[in-house]
Amino acid sequence: MRSFRLNGWQRIGIVLYVVWMIVGGSWGWRHANDKADANFKLCLTQIQTASDVQACREARTKAIVPRGVGAAAAALAPVTLFWLIIYGLIFVARRIRRAFSPEPSLVGAAELPPTALKAEPVSVAAEDIGKSPNKRTVEKYMDAFRRSDHQQVLSCLTDDVEWLIPGLIHVKGKEAFDREIENEAFVGSPDITVMRLTEEGDVVVAEGSVRAARRAGGTLNAVFCDVFQMQDAKIRRLISYLMEIKRA
Repeated sequence: MRSFRLNGWQRIGIVLYVVWMIVGGSWGWRHANDKADANFKLCLTQIQTASDVQACREARTKAIVPRGVGAAAAALAPVTLFWLIIYGLIFVARRIRRAFSPEPSLVGAAELPPTALKAEPVSVAAEDIGKSPNKRTVEKYMDAFRRSDHQQVLSCLTDDVEWLIPGLIHVKGKEAFDREIENEAFVGSPDITVMRLTEEGDVVVAEGSVRAARRAGGTLNAVFCDVFQMQDAKIRRLISYLMEIKRA
């Protein structure tokens, strides 16, 4: 729900309105029907019998009935009229100012420089929208490994990174990791296909397949499951599970 707040002038106006209701109502109650009181006193000077006194009282009562209406009119009418005049003047002033204000100038497309009509390129690729920083780092790491780009691979790692391939290698630190990016038993860059990325907290799991040409001849065909432990959107620990697929 939208809150409603009064400005300073509105607050002052409400205070003055209440004060006038009290003062004006009191004044109206005392003076709105003074004529009825004067007539009552005049009637008392002319009484001759007891019934005349009763008649004067009844006449006074009938005259006093409109007093409440007079008091309300004295309390409400002036202030209401005052606010109507104020808001009326404000309305007229705004209409006059709007009528004489110059229209905002519109610049045609033909007057704009060519660069103003060109949309700026989006820095983030459409397929990256909605991906977490951890997933983007893992994808960057995989892309760098496909190209044997040592510098980009190392940019995805923490300084105290740890890489474990159960039964094969266990290295710690960027320098040791860098020596394992390219294996002497293979030539060229590997063909890596990531089939699925799954994230849970600071852990990203990548499932996929890899093909690499052996230096001695033949091709390695394997499936892998890499478990990345992330820290500040960088790879802190990597466990790689690798299984070679023997083809008949």
